[in-house]
Amino acid sequence: MRRISGRRNAKQRWMIIGLLSTLFVFSTGYALLATQLNIRGTSQISANFNVYIASITEREVYRATTNSTSVGADKLTANFDVDLDIPGSYAEYTVMVKNDSSFNVELKEITGIDEANQSAPKEILYSTNNISAGEVLEKGGTKEFIVRVDFDANAMSLPETGKTLEIGLNYEQTSASAPSIGEAKDFALDSWDTIANAIREGNYPYQVGDTKEVMVGSLGTFTVRVANTSTPAECSQSGFSQSACGFVVEFEDVVTDHVMNSAVTNKGGYPSSDMKTYLNGEFLAMLPVDLQRNIKTTRVVSGYGVEDINNFTSIEKIYLLSTMEVWGNTEFEIETASGQMRQLDYYNLNGITESNYSGAIKKDLSGIASTWWLRTASNIDNYGFHNVDADGDWGSYECVALLSVSPAFRLG
Repeated sequence: MRRISGRRNAKQRWMIIGLLSTLFVFSTGYALLATQLNIRGTSQISANFNVYIASITEREVYRATTNSTSVGADKLTANFDVDLDIPGSYAEYTVMVKNDSSFNVELKEITGIDEANQSAPKEILYSTNNISAGEVLEKGGTKEFIVRVDFDANAMSLPETGKTLEIGLNYEQTSASAPSIGEAKDFALDSWDTIANAIREGNYPYQVGDTKEVMVGSLGTFTVRVANTSTPAECSQSGFSQSACGFVVEFEDVVTDHVMNSAVTNKGGYPSSDMKTYLNGEFLAMLPVDLQRNIKTTRVVSGYGVEDINNFTSIEKIYLLSTMEVWGNTEFEIETASGQMRQLDYYNLNGITESNYSGAIKKDLSGIASTWWLRTASNIDNYGFHNVDADGDWGSYECVALLSVSPAFRLG
């Protein structure tokens, strides 16, 4: 596990199932991607169990045209049909679920998103936002969530096959109450539900650098800080990484140690790494439930090594930072995806650069400065990823090295 480079060292249940099928049509001069979503429901329920889809509406599209949206007569199906024109196109739809039962229901499970994104063709990425397992929908209440489809902006050609997504939302009767949403006052003291609700409404008192304690399962209690609150115009560019856009929270120090990959390769970049799987699986599950349900799905762009030729786009809940997000533009070409990223507000406001980097130091629980992983693959070899050294400078290690981990996530 050697360092390879650096600055100085070179009960009752109800289910909604969504089916998203993709059809690729080739024609003269351009290619058309047609996408259709069907949200279908099946149930075996008592007469007073009445959870249904109230509406589906277009929320936002880019280089795309919505042909139709509709809710089926049974109110357990919702459909949209959209044409996505080019790589970088995307479409978002707001689905409203209503609970007219005589009791509260809890969303026990969401299935299908990860499985679909891991399957080919990987140029098509699906995500949902503003909905998480563990949420309680009170009787008489409504819940709006977003379904999104992205055509990877880095795609060099159209996939030759279609792709199907099935989203499963499993609701069960529950006696639990929906969380109380208080007035946003103090990041350190407010509940995660209050914080996320205030962010969604765009009215909150929180500032970059504000901190809050969070327990991470058996790993212990750690401090997180607000790392970003701005959404500049560049964030709206086609294919731009959303990992430093909007309300971003990062761990102030490191939380554990983990290899980037168990095999000595950076092929496939960060999206193919063991680290990405760990963070969005085992690590995510260790976070408090109320935090989990408010973490926003994020489009993350990552750089590549010598065995790949394009940057990578993945859809994640928890992610590592990149070199660009920590130091901004660097003298050395260490980030192939720098044009699709921006520096986080926290590092920018604290003047962190490639020559002024001590502010990037993170420590372990004993107070010792650590070397922590970034998601940027080394673009001069096929086995390394970049990292932040113990002095805050940048470096690079073989991906099998056991280095520290300090992830980030978005709320809203």
